[in-house]
Amino acid sequence: MNTFDEIKGKINIPIASFEQIHQGINSKIFLINNNIKIKVSDCLETEYNILQELQRMETIKIPKIYDYFQLDNKKYCLITEFIQGVAMSSAEHYNSSLIFQISEYLKELHLYHPKNIQFHSTQLNIKCYLEKLNLYQHILSYETLTKLYKAYEKHYFHDVKFLTHGDLHGYNIICDNEYKKIITIIDYGSSCFDDEISDLKLFGNKTSELAKYMGYKEDEKMIIGYFFHVVLRKLLELDYNINNDTLITDINNISNMLNHLIY
Repeated sequence: MNTFDEIKGKINIPIASFEQIHQGINSKIFLINNNIKIKVSDCLETEYNILQELQRMETIKIPKIYDYFQLDNKKYCLITEFIQGVAMSSAEHYNSSLIFQISEYLKELHLYHPKNIQFHSTQLNIKCYLEKLNLYQHILSYETLTKLYKAYEKHYFHDVKFLTHGDLHGYNIICDNEYKKIITIIDYGSSCFDDEISDLKLFGNKTSELAKYMGYKEDEKMIIGYFFHVVLRKLLELDYNINNDTLITDINNISNMLNHLIY
């Protein structure tokens, strides 16, 4: 029995149409009847728990959960409402109105404290950063990047941790067709408790504007936190051997920019 036949046998929904709309590294997403989303992956517990917790969110619409179960092949299946919209997929869509709405969403997200989400401490960020830095130390500005993690640890290790999305970028932000309103934000598989800066890492030249709306001062602490997460993300991407030369150049350029802050 294939995956779809097994899912079909477990749900009580008349099926008029069915299509696969996404193939990820560890997941597949199917659409039924243009309004029901089925996600199949090795692990969906965090996403299921987060969606349950966020059902009462006011800043955006959270999809309704219809079912969650394990398949015979040990993968998990999460069935939710499919909310129509377009992804904020290009930098040209990052207008001030949407950046402000993202800040309001993040401020509300930080108010939630689900007890069944595993705590992701600053120490885990640092451990991962150091593992990757040591792996690639022969091609990176090792001394400067080591000082970056120490500065990050100094500023953030003892800070309160907040619920974070974990992978907040344009393709996970769903807007109306005119890019005036954020309808929903998807993909909570990487959600965890982390420092308050971590969800700002993927907004490039809009980060300062987003930070301002969040009420953060653009001081040494914020800059260190932001660039720590940017470098960590790029170090993780090196493992995929995609555009490695560009990633290495980006990381070393960041380290050069930070010299005056961490020396």
